[in-house]
Amino acid sequence: MSKKNKGKNDKNLSNENLDIRKEVSEDTLVVQNPSDLEEKEARMKLQKLEEMVDASLKEYIGKREGKSGPALMAKVITSFMSAVITVLLGLNLGSFNKENPALFSNIALGISAFMTVIAVWNSFHDYNDLYSQYTKIAANLEILQKELEYLKEGNPSISMEDVELRKEKYFEALQDTANFLVSVKSNERES
Repeated sequence: MSKKNKGKNDKNLSNENLDIRKEVSEDTLVVQNPSDLEEKEARMKLQKLEEMVDASLKEYIGKREGKSGPALMAKVITSFMSAVITVLLGLNLGSFNKENPALFSNIALGISAFMTVIAVWNSFHDYNDLYSQYTKIAANLEILQKELEYLKEGNPSISMEDVELRKEKYFEALQDTANFLVSVKSNERES
């Protein structure tokens, strides 16, 4: 084939509307298999999905840790105060009780009122529920992350179907959490 005709053939190939990649060397025309292109695209999308899952996992682990402190503190304070109330109501100091019969009952009543404030504050902010939801999505994302690692390392060929299935799981987990947060916020407005 002459150089002039070869150049003409190259232009004809590049002008055609094909979904396959063409590489032209001096003597041969190499056409890449469409399934190879699909696998390459699937690997690229898998990489992007891995990045998204990793970022979301870090975000929700951070949010979970941010909710664990107040939730734990509220539980510890209310448990401690419950114990103090029980002791105050059962405390019998003999002559001191005769001189001030309502003192310990009034202190117990004040502590009980403070516990009510803490319980309302805790329920208003839903620390326990948010902590549970963030733990749930973090666990789901960790499982998905392991699936993606396995898919990437254990599979010689990755299909778009494999990637799409994992992408749907990812968006389903995010949607579940978004729905939960919307319900929490709507409950706050109603309260």
